[in-house]
Amino acid sequence: RPRPQRRESRARGKIVRGAMAPADGAVTWESREALPEREGDALSGKPPKDVRGLEDLRAWCEERPECLGFALRREGDSPADWGFFPKKRDSGFEAGVAKWNSKKHGAEKWEYHYMLERAGPQAKDALPEFLSGAVGPWKLGKLVLNYGRPEAEEPPKVGDTVEYRIESIVLDGHTVPGVPGDIQRTVLGDGLACEAVEFALLKMTLGERSKVFAPWSLVASAPPVPAEAAEAMVQGGAKEAEIVLELVSAEQGPEMAALKALEGPGGNDDDNLPPEEAKEARKKQIGELLQHASRVKDAGTRLFKGQRLLLALARYLQLAELLAILDFDAKLDQIDPLSGMLGLTPTVFKEGQQELKILLGEEIVAETKVLLIAARLNAALCWLHLKEWAKAAGACQTVLDADPANIKALYRMAQAKVGLDEFDEARTSLQTALKLQPDNTDASRMLVEVTKKCKEEQAAEKERLAKLRQAFQRGEAKRGGARQSAAQPEGNQPKDQTGLGDDAV
Repeated sequence: RPRPQRRESRARGKIVRGAMAPADGAVTWESREALPEREGDALSGKPPKDVRGLEDLRAWCEERPECLGFALRREGDSPADWGFFPKKRDSGFEAGVAKWNSKKHGAEKWEYHYMLERAGPQAKDALPEFLSGAVGPWKLGKLVLNYGRPEAEEPPKVGDTVEYRIESIVLDGHTVPGVPGDIQRTVLGDGLACEAVEFALLKMTLGERSKVFAPWSLVASAPPVPAEAAEAMVQGGAKEAEIVLELVSAEQGPEMAALKALEGPGGNDDDNLPPEEAKEARKKQIGELLQHASRVKDAGTRLFKGQRLLLALARYLQLAELLAILDFDAKLDQIDPLSGMLGLTPTVFKEGQQELKILLGEEIVAETKVLLIAARLNAALCWLHLKEWAKAAGACQTVLDADPANIKALYRMAQAKVGLDEFDEARTSLQTALKLQPDNTDASRMLVEVTKKCKEEQAAEKERLAKLRQAFQRGEAKRGGARQSAAQPEGNQPKDQTGLGDDAV
């Protein structure tokens, strides 16, 4: 294919080769005698054969839309001695904020070649993992302006204390006045900041500075938008917001610290203690965890009453994760689908569970189970209020797997099934609930409504099948008449009424 013309151009740093002049369908190449801290992921594919120079390598990349460019190691003058490592676009490297290191691999001579049009900053999804697959209008984008410190790869978690700074807020193209530029301090998940800021901070690393794109619904609930500006924006019909913020510091929350103390069969600090002291230390750790879990539940309830449903949901899911270690009845592959609130996996905890169960005693185990079921039921309630019917049904099913006679789970499952228009299944859940609790007026009332819907659905289905049957019978009658006409003798054919005869075209 014809290649666009190239021209010499200058860029920051030492240029190895000129750039391609942008033209119709063209790309702009830049190259440096250094490697970026974030090179991007490797791109699979066979490297080009019979390479005669950089032109061939660049042409190979240009033909692949997913290719950003390549890292090149020159081990000799001949292209046959070069190391060619193509990179995938949108996988970490961004030209505007890249940090270059000419000594990244010691004395080896490396170059980095990239296409500017494919190396620009890209806004990434910043919604928390628990909203993955949700059908609601939840959109949150994050564009990195300055990456965080290289050693700070782990974002904070719900319950961590963070410090952040808001630089600016733009609503529908208008800059909001009176935005505090000083450092703010909050506990993630407590609702002191709006959902857009809370969720964006969960996706940032220490020192990172980003621009967040959010719908007005995720911004209007709490600061940093000043109350007067928020009221004016509501009256003006504001729809979208852009917030520039920086994560200044992060400190692990007490819930996560208590949980970390229980990792593995012996915890972190009690392995070298005498057996009795180790047991007491272990009991104390679990007691602290349960105290923190109770506070998380209270925080979720406060947020729910304040109609902060997404943050309440985050807290309830965090609570379920906190108590995953004490879910003694669950098999390894049946533990709550972990929501990403704490970044945990169930395999961390299963090894020492039998020891914990004996140590705690039946009373604490029962208390823990009640709290865990409450967390799951409250998460289901949040999903119902958000009209995320499938996720609500999934949360209820998790409870029913552990406690098939749970009335609240059966009732909320019925509500979710009605939302999904699955009335037969809703009726089954309600009938089961009423067998267990015949005087439940809410379930009785809902059963009447659902039974009516079932009858309407059955009548509509009956009518649909009748229409299909009639259409089929009419078609059969027409086909039967056609077969009968074709079977008549030549002399018995109907007389031609057109006057055109058999020669009509």
